[in-house]
Amino acid sequence: MSAAHDRPAGSTGHASCAAVGTSVPRLSTAEDPAGHLPLSTALREGTCEEHRAAESTGFVTDLLAGRLSVAAYADMAAQHYLVYRELERAGDVVATTGWATPIMLPALRRLPALEVDLTHLLGPCWHDRLRPTAAVRRYVSRLAQVGRTRTGYPAHAYVRYLGDLSGGQVVGRMLARHYAVDARALNFYHFPE
Repeated sequence: MSAAHDRPAGSTGHASCAAVGTSVPRLSTAEDPAGHLPLSTALREGTCEEHRAAESTGFVTDLLAGRLSVAAYADMAAQHYLVYRELERAGDVVATTGWATPIMLPALRRLPALEVDLTHLLGPCWHDRLRPTAAVRRYVSRLAQVGRTRTGYPAHAYVRYLGDLSGGQVVGRMLARHYAVDARALNFYHFPE
């Protein structure tokens, strides 16, 4: 996570979003006379404020500063599991459509990593301890509604996977530093492929 308030206006600092090369139509400008932006740029610009808000929530700020506990991280990992379970169910459905092939990246799947992490954090019966927060219930419900559509799946996959791939690297390092979380419980932030 970066300090969004230290960036110039219009700068998100999410360079990892540049991996997608599809263009989307828009009005022409002096900088873009053809009227097309790479999809990665359109997504980054379109979600800038949301990224800034997410980076500065009290929980994230406190977690990264070492003011919480390993139990708080375990709760967050459990919430991530619930979200990714629905997102990856949706991904399995859209994978059969053909249109999603270019954006389906099996190496990004997080459920297997979260299962390992939760076993280390909460023990072998961690499934019994899953309690979604109200916000996660709403998020999972929304994913169930739109996650299998041509716009819903790419939008949610972008937010989750690229957010955790880029910003998650900092989160993983801070968890190891501030809370001495064992690497065996930080697989969620490791993308070996």
